Amino acid sequence: MRDNDAFDQMVRSNPERAQQFMNARQQRDAAELRFRELQQVRAAGEMQIAARAALSAQQQVSTWAKQQDDIFQRELASRHPNYSKGPGLTKLQTAAKEYMLNDMGLSQAEIDRQWKGGALRSAAAQIALADAVAWKLAREGVSPRVLASHRAAVPPVQVPGVSRPRGADAEADVAALQRELDNAPTQRQQLAIARKLTQAKRAAGQL
Repeated sequence: MRDNDAFDQMVRSNPERAQQFMNARQQRDAAELRFRELQQVRAAGEMQIAARAALSAQQQVSTWAKQQDDIFQRELASRHPNYSKGPGLTKLQTAAKEYMLNDMGLSQAEIDRQWKGGALRSAAAQIALADAVAWKLAREGVSPRVLASHRAAVPPVQVPGVSRPRGADAEADVAALQRELDNAPTQRQQLAIARKLTQAKRAAGQL
């Protein structure tokens, strides 16, 4: 089949055999064509499967993100109602971006990556960030003299046999946590202390 001279000789000497070779080559060519068609169909099917999987994953991420946002909005309205909507929410969002850039040292690209990846999108992360930013805004709105007086506050010494006023323990916890927050060396520690501080303020009736 590869030697044209030999094939021509076979055509002349044994035309029946030559026809068998021709039929075999046609069958081979048809089989190769069908095989290529099947490969194309398979590749198209795999692309459709991959596209459907990507769409399903995107829908799942979108559903999860909305759930996290709804949880955060409810918590924000409960913990920091002044920053839950309108100008207050805009102020909180602007301050949160500045906090991540300046205090946390994140770049805008890193913020976008963590937001899309879910690290900053989870309700827990959003709540922790809101607590830290709200606390920072509260500190910035207090005069240095008033802030210093709160820092200097020391719970009275408990005398044996004398009951402490109601809420004194909670106020002592608030003062202690405020000092810890001022001296916290890392952003992670600041966020953790800020959450505890919010709980302590609630217990002390300051929120």
